[in-house]
Amino acid sequence: MPKILIFNNIIFYIFGIDIKEGRRHIHVFMQSVNRFKPAKIWLEPEIKLAKQGDFSSKEINKISYKPL
Repeated sequence: MPKILIFNNIIFYIFGIDIKEGRRHIHVFMQSVNRFKPAKIWLEPEIKLAKQGDFSSKEINKISYKPL
């Protein structure tokens, strides 16, 4: 699974087996924390949470931050 970005202990990555899925998306995992389920975020047609995984709502808000 190629890492796209590591920012504040949060790793953004893609799965090769997901390439056939219709919409572009990215998986998110927190480094150095015992998380078993990554979050999944749709990138099109808009940035939107697909699966929250083991992240809290507050963490998801930080991950999916959208500037004005």
